[in-house]
Amino acid sequence: MAGITWRIHDLGGCPFVFGYGIIGPMQAAAPVPESAGVVYSVLATRGDQVLTPPGPASFIDDPRVENDYFEDLYPRAGLAGHATLPMQPDAAQWVIKQLLSE
Repeated sequence: MAGITWRIHDLGGCPFVFGYGIIGPMQAAAPVPESAGVVYSVLATRGDQVLTPPGPASFIDDPRVENDYFEDLYPRAGLAGHATLPMQPDAAQWVIKQLLSE
């Protein structure tokens, strides 16, 4: 878990969701830092009523960033909202997969 934590902090994230982390919307507007070998990922939900419009308010327009909608990746999970996305087991697995991928 220590390796995951340093990766979160290296990205400027705050480990509070499931003990992992996310990058907040204010950081999403900033340029993506140059880090060799680092792949950035954003998971948004089509049901977000906090960061609007859903997707464009969360996604980072950079070729080094993989932007995905939760509902596109996990259609059987159903629609998730801003507050409920972190509680989705599939979202937690997605975070772990992104952090452990090289």
